[in-house]
Amino acid sequence: MTQALVQQLRRNACYRERATCDKMLLDLRHLAALDREAAAKMRLYGRLLTILGFIWIPMVFVSCGTGLAATRIGLFSGLVAGIFFGWYLFIWWKRSQQVALALPDYRYQVATRLIEMLRWDTDDYGQHQVQISFALPRKPARSERHPYRLGWNIDFYEDPWLQMEGKFLDGTHYSLNLCEKWQIRHGRNINGNLRSKPRNKGLEIKLVLQCDRRLYGDFSQALPQLGKCIKLPPMTTVKSLHINGQRIKIRVVIPSWQAQKSQGTFLAKLSEGEEATTRALGRAVTMTFLSGYQFLNYARHLIKPHFF
Repeated sequence: MTQALVQQLRRNACYRERATCDKMLLDLRHLAALDREAAAKMRLYGRLLTILGFIWIPMVFVSCGTGLAATRIGLFSGLVAGIFFGWYLFIWWKRSQQVALALPDYRYQVATRLIEMLRWDTDDYGQHQVQISFALPRKPARSERHPYRLGWNIDFYEDPWLQMEGKFLDGTHYSLNLCEKWQIRHGRNINGNLRSKPRNKGLEIKLVLQCDRRLYGDFSQALPQLGKCIKLPPMTTVKSLHINGQRIKIRVVIPSWQAQKSQGTFLAKLSEGEEATTRALGRAVTMTFLSGYQFLNYARHLIKPHFF
């Protein structure tokens, strides 16, 4: 099982599974263990590279300084420098193998909290589909010219890193999508130097609930109360509410979300002080689910009883 997860992460940098909640929770625990092990190995290999560098560089200078005289010291220093350089390349390769397993921890932590919440209202043997992406998008979703800076462009990036689908005990089908968004404005300044300015655009929560009409009615009478049923934390902003037949679409944005931190081409981990942000995201998603069901329960309450 662990080997299959390692191959999937190295091949696609994502976790994709359709299984029960218990099976996915077990996989996420394995992911957390792989992440901790990879982080420990990367720290160890980093220290070894530093030590080998301090040994190898003086050997190179000694070998180069005495190479013309072809002394025994020069030959010995060159041989030792070559051996240490080989070890340096080998450890560097070993460290590069762990990069794909050093995951942004907040992503599988949020998924774990959500699955633990959903398992109480779903069938023990029900199948759920989860996809967690651990890689940054390589290309922007779209690009536009800067509205007032000549020669500047704006790249819009979207990273839908969590997608979940499943069915509750009452037959309601849910679809959840978490997407981080940011912009990069780039161009040349007055001196002709290339500049780039990243701007965080927060995190977007999309929730779709597809319910049974026989259980919750047609929403015609409850529609005016849809906005009042949405109760979310102060840090969130409701962007859109839409009802299409028996489908409810709720789109929420957290403008202050800044967990997406890039270091080169990799995602950085959250510090211990930023774990509260991850917990706040879990609460925001939970309250989005509760708000949707508050509207469903209100619509169900308005259904007139039928007497036979």
